[in-house]
Amino acid sequence: YNPVVKYMKLRKFALCDGEQAPPSKLEILKYEKGLNYLNSQEWQDRSRIVTGLKTSLEGRDRPISVGLLNVLEPPESNESIPRKPLAEALVHRELAMLHQHNDPEVKKGRQCSSEAASNFHFWMAALGGCAKSMLNCAKACKGVNPKHEAKWYVLASSLGSREGTINAAEHFAAKNLTRFALIFFKKALTQNDRWTDDTRIIFGQACSYDLHIRIAEILMQRDKTLNHEEALHHLMLAREAAKAAGVENIVKDIDDRIESL
Repeated sequence: YNPVVKYMKLRKFALCDGEQAPPSKLEILKYEKGLNYLNSQEWQDRSRIVTGLKTSLEGRDRPISVGLLNVLEPPESNESIPRKPLAEALVHRELAMLHQHNDPEVKKGRQCSSEAASNFHFWMAALGGCAKSMLNCAKACKGVNPKHEAKWYVLASSLGSREGTINAAEHFAAKNLTRFALIFFKKALTQNDRWTDDTRIIFGQACSYDLHIRIAEILMQRDKTLNHEEALHHLMLAREAAKAAGVENIVKDIDDRIESL
């Protein structure tokens, strides 16, 4: 209920059903009063300022493409998703996090569940190009819709998310789709998240040696004889990375794996 937004024909910011309480009589009265003023001759005489502002805002940001998708449903391809997150997507992400933590400002008047509101805004943020929100969507789909879960991981990976790539790889490995698992594990090794293994250890993220070990495991699972040399190569790389990170227990584990090949 913003008469200026309606007058300037700006697109409405999408909200989840039940996220806000219906407008009160006072809010409706204020809206009608504001709209009447914008339609008055007094405002028309001053409208040149607004006309210039309206022109400057047009085409500044394309709308998030939703189409006929349901909440948490990923698009068929990443062609409709921006390569960099839209400003609107970042606002949706912040709102999602506020709902997730039941912030008093968003909880007030909310008639839907915290989960429904946060999922909606994470979904809108994901469609607007936010890779982190794609991971939130995947998490929400876990155990409910595995196909959607995998698709969100793959989409996040396509936007450069190392975490999305690793999750996609683990998802395919769990489904015994080892060819795809290898593709994504190897891709994760090439993605730069600006972290070293030392930092990843602190934050509980998969280190480079973890990825080399997983690749070696899957190679041996596929064909021990044919993939022996490649698996050994990845274990040697894993040992080198673990030694550089100073994790001696991992180095010992890798030595045991090499000996057992």
